[in-house]
Amino acid sequence: STAVEEIDHLIINEVMYDPETNDYYNEWIEIYNPTNRSINISGWSIVDNSAEDFIIGDFDHGNGTTTIPAHGYGIIADHETTIYENFTVSNYSIKLYVDDNNIGNGLGNQRDMILLKNISGYVVDAVEYGNNYPEVPGLPADLVKEGNSLARYYETDTDNSSIDFFEATNVTPG
Repeated sequence: STAVEEIDHLIINEVMYDPETNDYYNEWIEIYNPTNRSINISGWSIVDNSAEDFIIGDFDHGNGTTTIPAHGYGIIADHETTIYENFTVSNYSIKLYVDDNNIGNGLGNQRDMILLKNISGYVVDAVEYGNNYPEVPGLPADLVKEGNSLARYYETDTDNSSIDFFEATNVTPG
């Protein structure tokens, strides 16, 4: 496994793709900055198996910034999100939106992939579950039960979702 200080890029840290409440308004992706520098993700995008969405600052729940501080977290949701009513989201996390009402075309409950792309279109990090997508290295993570999240093991980025992620029952956005 790779120690946190050796990971030099943003990582997808936790994914809620099958919430107990309404899927469309309660899906979220947590990203983490394991580096010692702030990273501005203005112009970056999230891609699932069928759609690409650009990430923008959330002025409704946050201050609109797209800069993830060193060792900081960001939460990506959709424009109609109710996660702030239905989950305990850390006040310290950077609040972000995708540019429409779904993350991708809505995160699949049986299979999907998530690519985090920088402003140049380079895939900075990726995760897959329920299906082995050619765009994502390694093998897919196992599916999680409704209401549980797909969470990354601490200090682990092997580019293999089946090794890097586990089913979390203690869901912690941000």
